[in-house]
Amino acid sequence: MQNYSNLVGDEEKWLLFEEGSDPQGASVYTSFESGQEIKQITLDDVEVLKTIAPASPTVLMIDVEGYEPKVLRGAGELIARLRPLIIFEYNFVSKRHFTIDEIREAIGEEYDVFRLRQDAKLDSNIENAWNCVGIPRESIFEQVLKTRICAD
Repeated sequence: MQNYSNLVGDEEKWLLFEEGSDPQGASVYTSFESGQEIKQITLDDVEVLKTIAPASPTVLMIDVEGYEPKVLRGAGELIARLRPLIIFEYNFVSKRHFTIDEIREAIGEEYDVFRLRQDAKLDSNIENAWNCVGIPRESIFEQVLKTRICAD
């Protein structure tokens, strides 16, 4: 398997980026004073991802400190082809950089978005979320997870 040392976003370009002392909080948005440039790629341009068969259940998990919509916009072809389950952060950090409507726009109308609760159940109380799940309609994920969805 090939290793990548790139940022992931909505277009190929070079960006200032630095992990800093806390790699868990590293973000393009916090690296504006960095002197180090890293190449950003899109998931649609990663050749190995193009080899995944469309019928393969695929999970796309994104934790990029507010850059989630850009990653998803750069994965439009992948999302259309594979219809993955998408898990992403949507919390106090994320909300400074994007709205849930931007996520919905990036993944398309074929997805329902739910809050992932601490008890592993799903609901539509998105504004009180930490993590969210995008479930493609009429998919194996919808069939399996429908019993996890709670009424508000």
